[in-house]
This record gives sequence, C-alpha cells and structure tokens, in this order.
Amino acid sequence: MESKVYWLEDSVTVWSDFQRVPLHPRSISILKQYSHEGESDRLATFDLGFQLLSHPDVAEDFEDRLHFFVEECDHLQGFQLLCDWEDGFSGLACRAVEILHDDYDAKGVLTWGLLPGPSQTKVPGRNFNHVLNSALAIAHLAESSSLLCPLSVCPSFKCQPSPPLNFPHIQYQADMKYHSSAILASALETSTLPYRLHSSPASLSQYAESLNYCGRKVAVTRLSFPFSLARGWCLPDALTKHDPETSWQYLCPSGYEQNERCFTQAVSLRGVSAHQSRGFVPPGKEPMSRLHTCESGESVLSLYLQTRYPNTPNSVLLAETPIHVKTPFPNIFSSSIDPNGYLGEEKRSAATAVRQVSALTAVQSAAGLHSSLQELCAEATRFASSMATGIEQEDLSNALHSLCSLADNYKFGFGESDLDESDSD
Repeated sequence: MESKVYWLEDSVTVWSDFQRVPLHPRSISILKQYSHEGESDRLATFDLGFQLLSHPDVAEDFEDRLHFFVEECDHLQGFQLLCDWEDGFSGLACRAVEILHDDYDAKGVLTWGLLPGPSQTKVPGRNFNHVLNSALAIAHLAESSSLLCPLSVCPSFKCQPSPPLNFPHIQYQADMKYHSSAILASALETSTLPYRLHSSPASLSQYAESLNYCGRKVAVTRLSFPFSLARGWCLPDALTKHDPETSWQYLCPSGYEQNERCFTQAVSLRGVSAHQSRGFVPPGKEPMSRLHTCESGESVLSLYLQTRYPNTPNSVLLAETPIHVKTPFPNIFSSSIDPNGYLGEEKRSAATAVRQVSALTAVQSAAGLHSSLQELCAEATRFASSMATGIEQEDLSNALHSLCSLADNYKFGFGESDLDESDSD
C-alpha cells in the first residue's frame, strides 16, 4: 500500500509546527521576556542565557522541573542535553550543565550542540554572535559535560556563506529548519541507540567514557543517510560499494577535514535485517571479499572498520528497526530511493512517499578536530575584541585559551605515553 505524500514546507514556521511531539506539561518552561521573532527582545548572546539561569526564579523553576523527572526514573543513566548554540541558549545550556554536574556528579552528561544550516538572510551582528556563542559554548561545555557532539549540516563556523553538506540520495533545503532538523534528528536517533535500547551493552556514562579519553571531550558524528542498500544486496555488498568520502558525511561545522584518522569511535547501523547482515558464498565459489566470509553482521561491520581505521578501537551496534519517515518527516529523498528505503532500479513516483530508510552513523574522537577547533578559536578571536559580548574580557580570553588547549588534545601523539603505561599495568 502506497503512502500519500504531504508537502508541509509552506505551512511550518517553528519546530512545534512539524515535530508534533506531545510534551509533558512539566517539561515546558516559557521565557516570557524573550521572543523568537524581532531583534530587540531576542535571547541573542551567550551572557544573556547564562545570566538567565542564574536568576533565582528561573533557576528554582528549572531545578523543580528537573527533580520531578529525576524522581520518576527507575534507573537514572545520566542526562542527554540538546542545545542550540546559535544564540543565548548556548549560555543557558552551559549553566544547566554546570548544575547537572554539581548535583549529579556520578552521572554522565552527554551534550549535543545543534546549529542551523546556512542562512540566506543576513542580519547585522547575528553571524558574529553565532561564532562567539559557539566558541564559548564548546569551551564551557567541555569542562562539565562527559562528551560534547556538535551537529549541523553547515560545514563551517565562519561568517562567510558556505555550501551545505551534500547527501547522494537527499534533496533538501539546508536553510529550512524543517529539512535540516530531520537529518540531524535521524543522526541523533541512530547514534544514541547504544545506550537507549533495553539490550544496550553500555550505559550513557560508559558510552561517553569510551570516546573522551585524554581530555578529548568533543566528538564528531558521521552520517550515511539513507544507507545505500539495494534490494537483493547483503551488508557486505553494500559496504564493498560504500564510498565514505561522498556518502558518509561529517555533521561537524568548522570546515572539518576529510581526515580518516581517529582515536576511537562508536558505530551504529540500523535498518538492515538479520538475513541481509551477512554474505552468502555458494559452494565451490570464491567469496567476493573478506567481508562475505564473516559469521555475523557485527563481525562484517567490525572488519570493515578495522580496514578503514587500523589500530582504532571500535564499538559496533546493529539494529534491524529502520527509521520511519512518514509524515510529518519531510519529502527529501531522491527518486532513486523506493518506498522501503532501498536503492531502486526504477524511479519512484513523486506521488509515492518513502516509508522507512536505513542509516549508518559513527561518533568519532577524530584527529581532524584539531584544525576544526583551532579554526573556530581563530574566528572567535577576530571578533572578541571588537564586539560587546557582555562578558568580562579576562573571562573571554580564558575561554578562548581553553578552546585552543582543547584543540591541542587532538594532535596525534598527545596522551600516547599515558595510554602505553595503562596498557602495561
């Protein structure tokens, strides 16, 4: 049965128009003194957000709501925080993480920093705030978070416009949050499977600790969406044909280099059924590749990663459940994707919707973050002395210094002596 296509692009304005998530009333807090429209009353800068959660009334409301949900938990793994780095919510998030770190120091805090795609509108000062807010957020959040993961379809923190990420089987408008948020949500839902499933091998804290060795508190996320799997293919077939340079995109701003080197990574693949996960070698025939000789889907993916990332610790998770992309998920898939998410030999009709797709993600402690964080630090330093940030100059300088020090953690060789000593004990 074909699913009907709905086009909602002209009828959505803010996230609640298309997310349609039934939120618990205790989880919503309205900041009445600020507006998402206009310019004069926007929560625009880092310091405004940070000070807001320092106000007694707002802080008390935040902690009351937090304690309500904590007390409802049967087993509290930790906290997953999604924050907008573009504006003053960056500062509010930093203050929130500080509170979580102080009150629940035995629990992990995994923070995802979300940034919009390239904007076609130019508002004086907003791009400069965007850079400074992001730099300050990373510097502060890296201190209190267990792990920090930026997510964006925009490949650069720079103020100059840059082309958005390109996905081979997606046609989307990067400056429309309705489209870009769908891609980021798919990456987030897949990346977090290792600690969200009932059968998960690790808790949130263990997941974060596996990726933040030697002070490397920032990680990048790679996404292949939809994962290219044709009907009749097995996982070894798909990985043999997989081109990570074009289809496995880095969802990390700041001009991330195509550097394959990384220190450790957690990889999740969803939407591949059990019978597709391993290859079949007919009797008397030579296997097409080493991947086709593996006993399970996990061993197939592990061997693929060992080939691409020699000597890099990998954790892998396979889940058969695909991502369901029915309305209100936007119609962003190219006609080469059939309704079940496979690469089709025939073009899909525009009147037929895609119902489900597969996805491959990797959260990596990657060497390329050295240049990415340095680039952000340099860009933020350009504006720090000329803009009224509302932050003491000494505090601002210390934050940027911390950001540059964080970047140095991603040089190869950093912490290797410590690793060798721990291995020899």
